[in-house]
Amino acid sequence: MAHPERQEPPSVDLPSRWDWLFIVLPPAIVLGVITLSVILGPSLWRWSSDPGRPLKYPRDTAMMGHIVSWVHQHGDCDQDRVDLPEEYAAFTTWGEVSCWKEAVFLPQWAGLLDNAGGYWWSPQRSPEGFDMWGMQCHNTVDLGDGWWTCGMAS
Repeated sequence: MAHPERQEPPSVDLPSRWDWLFIVLPPAIVLGVITLSVILGPSLWRWSSDPGRPLKYPRDTAMMGHIVSWVHQHGDCDQDRVDLPEEYAAFTTWGEVSCWKEAVFLPQWAGLLDNAGGYWWSPQRSPEGFDMWGMQCHNTVDLGDGWWTCGMAS
């Protein structure tokens, strides 16, 4: 009786060392981002968007004027952003303002990477088209006496 020839089982190619990297790494990155978002997300959002004590027009007109005066006396308006002293820092997002010779921007909210909205002091003209940390100012609201809002809910 003749024995049937033994057939070899089909070969299975196992992933190489580099293939495993591409199989394991993407899910690990996604899991890490989700974990960090859950742990740090609320505090990062609060840090990026909550100015501490938002300004309200016209209630805080005097404070807004003090901030603008301080910026023009002590700030370097050749830079985009100026750090405010402690007594004014809580009134803007991240305790900073943006200033130029003709205007000062007091952000009331900001995205994590860019974009912002807030109050403008621009006595010469509307801040329409001015940069708000990556977002252009459109649909300005004239509050009078050189004050404007842009990028804020009505």
